[in-house]
Amino acid sequence: MERKLYEASMSGDVTTLMELLEEDPVLLNRVTTSFEFENPLGIAAMCGHVEFAVRILRRKPELATQADQKGLRPLHLAAQGYNVSMVKVLIEENPDVCSLTDQNGRTPLHLAAMRDGTEIMKILIQKQPKAIQMLSEYRSETILHLCVKHNCLDALKLLVDELRKQHINKESIYLISEDNKESISVNSKDGDGNTILHLAVARRNIMMIKYLLNSDTGVEQNAINNKGFTAMDVLIKSDQRELKDMETQDILREAGVLQSDFIQQLVGSHHDDQKPHGRPKYEISETIQKYKFDAKYDAWLKENKNTLMVVSSLIATMAFQGALNPPGGVWQETKELPTVRPFSLTYPSPSPPPRPPNDASDIVYAGSAVMSHEHVYAYLAYMIFISLGFCASMSVILLLLSGFRFSRKLVGRFFVRLLIAVLWSAVTFMTIAYLHALQAFMPTRGWGLETHDYQNTEVVVSIISEVFAFALLGWIGLLGLIIFVHIIRSTLWLLVHIIPSTLWLRRKLRILKKRDGES
Repeated sequence: MERKLYEASMSGDVTTLMELLEEDPVLLNRVTTSFEFENPLGIAAMCGHVEFAVRILRRKPELATQADQKGLRPLHLAAQGYNVSMVKVLIEENPDVCSLTDQNGRTPLHLAAMRDGTEIMKILIQKQPKAIQMLSEYRSETILHLCVKHNCLDALKLLVDELRKQHINKESIYLISEDNKESISVNSKDGDGNTILHLAVARRNIMMIKYLLNSDTGVEQNAINNKGFTAMDVLIKSDQRELKDMETQDILREAGVLQSDFIQQLVGSHHDDQKPHGRPKYEISETIQKYKFDAKYDAWLKENKNTLMVVSSLIATMAFQGALNPPGGVWQETKELPTVRPFSLTYPSPSPPPRPPNDASDIVYAGSAVMSHEHVYAYLAYMIFISLGFCASMSVILLLLSGFRFSRKLVGRFFVRLLIAVLWSAVTFMTIAYLHALQAFMPTRGWGLETHDYQNTEVVVSIISEVFAFALLGWIGLLGLIIFVHIIRSTLWLLVHIIPSTLWLRRKLRILKKRDGES
């Protein structure tokens, strides 16, 4: 009979269950007192058979609190799944089960959080809000630690919001658990002294680290564990190196997370002969703010250097290819060509020169550019501007690889902006070279025009030259607008930062001189 009941609970066969109970009314009583077979209600809860569980609870409600060999109740098993209806049925029968723990000290809420089951968590919290405060017996972990360990970001966000609601004083969520042992917080520590930030960094969970540092969670950025490590120490001093380490370190540095050695330098050494006094808190806060500013500056400098290197390399490659492979290609062999009227769309002559004799010829050499023979002036302008663009981009690459480091932020920012201006000129040179190359290849034949029809040809050339002139003026206007905007930004920055600092320094100097005079 017990074997049939076990098979019925696995399949959720309600008909078989009712037949078995009619044959043996005390079947469920024997199952309750026997250790040979598992709890049929727990099996049904694990498999999600809601109707089967309802029929059992009507006959034997005590099965809702019966634990298996691992200390798991039916609600524990249901909380690990995603069947919300099953959880509601079990809670309505006995809400006190929400506070019962398994052999590891975990409540159903803990298990639901480890599966990122936010809907089930909301139901459990509504029935038993104090279950959030219960600690797991394994390393005294809070439910927040379990969320981080099992990469459950949605569950962590839900719990942080719920902790805010439970605390009368909103700021009490930000207190460390040692100061408020009856209530957990985002700064609570496990048995090793690790906060949830320590665990997130140890697992290189980028999304969770960003949430803890960039949102209004109130996490203590420089908390120290039992080994004396901050979250930055956990990353840097880890034996395992991963691809995410650099990105994680940038995030921590930008948020102001420090190493423990640096913090000890701020607060003063505790091994002096005299009583440790340390620095005032406001000085430590100012130093940490300066550290954050330096981290943001380093990130800004690194990002701009990478961008400048990529753009300058691309421009240098284009210019190099354009110089070695000019538009129109090169002559493949040395030969003589009949001398024709040198025609250039860039600089049209006002009147056609006399045609040369038919027996005159020019010699073209293998490897020389075809464009240099057909369009001399356009070719010269093209090579000049493309060479300027190449030299400008190569100079940017050389300066970036020079390894200059600037201790002053103002000099470093000026250096980066100078390189940006050089790249502006390189882009402008490449644009002008493109226009000259395009002018040289505009067809004058194919529109019913012959080369000896100089009057019609010059009309077409004049129209094309005006179009390219307008394009060049438009480009120069856009460049001028960008320069004007940057001048305005620089002026405003000077007014906000440099001038007030100068006035403050002058005022300080006057006060010091006055004090010296009085003394």
